[in-house]
Amino acid sequence: MCKCLLCHNRDATQTGSHIIPSFLMKRINSIDGCNERDHELGFSIGTSGVVESYFGRDVYEERRRVYTDDESRIEDRTNLDTMDNVFCSKCERLFSKYENKYSAIYQLHFDEALVENTKVTGAEAALFWYGVIWRISVTGQFEVRLNYLFEEKLRNAVMSEDVRDLDVYYALFHCKNYRKDNPTFALFDCEDNVAMLIVDEFMIVLFNGKEATQNNKVLWGMNFKCEVPKLNKGINPEKIGVFPLAVFKFVADNILRQLVSRIDFRGKFSAMHKNLFGTEMPEAIFQEVMEEISKSKLADMYTVQNYALALKRVLQAHPDKYPVRFTD
Repeated sequence: MCKCLLCHNRDATQTGSHIIPSFLMKRINSIDGCNERDHELGFSIGTSGVVESYFGRDVYEERRRVYTDDESRIEDRTNLDTMDNVFCSKCERLFSKYENKYSAIYQLHFDEALVENTKVTGAEAALFWYGVIWRISVTGQFEVRLNYLFEEKLRNAVMSEDVRDLDVYYALFHCKNYRKDNPTFALFDCEDNVAMLIVDEFMIVLFNGKEATQNNKVLWGMNFKCEVPKLNKGINPEKIGVFPLAVFKFVADNILRQLVSRIDFRGKFSAMHKNLFGTEMPEAIFQEVMEEISKSKLADMYTVQNYALALKRVLQAHPDKYPVRFTD
């Protein structure tokens, strides 16, 4: 058995470890907004354009069939929010200690432009976020990782539960009631010594060292350059900037647009068409393919199987242009 990724000493016997704490994720993907654990209906969007869906253990067959016709998904209990055998039970309890304390953050009112987190100490707040971002990075859950020195710095801080001499800084923002009328999501990205996590109504930007706060790093079209005295470091009470609804919506919409553009459906289908027929895919055919894709149930829509099936159906609908035969 592999060793725990945090302590490097004990066997990684823990199963069902949430990489992002469930008190955050259940606000994103609980079915019908019930905010209950094991009631997830989640979607993981890869840069390849493939979307994996997953259901919580308490979402039963009748409800699953509303979202999928894929029989393999009906009984599947895989939860992409959790991982098995990456941590030991002792380190899992360490994460849980800070998660349980920090979950009280939703009792804050967020009525001022800058809110002080009175529910935990500054060190507890920092250790909570460092633990979350370190887990996201070390497990590769979002297909990107911090550089090794940054990652190890966070691991050592979480292990020792000590942030006093740590030159890591972060800015934290919240948008009150954003999820009331808008979908929320989790997204992580990093480059060099800057990392960003958006989860539910929170956005955190993490800097490895003072120099990183001044390097004009751009992630998802946003420039991150901050004044060190205004950042959190785990010494003083955590400060949370309150995003106006319009600003957070602009940020979220911009990120989602960039994510869709990175997937590049047009380019992928055009390349496929060129490989098969030697020419670029006509725009009208591409639009028919996208329309055919959209006819599927939500959990089946953006899968490799559905892409292939949609393309096949469209080509079959134009035998004059595509005199080819398909096998089932």
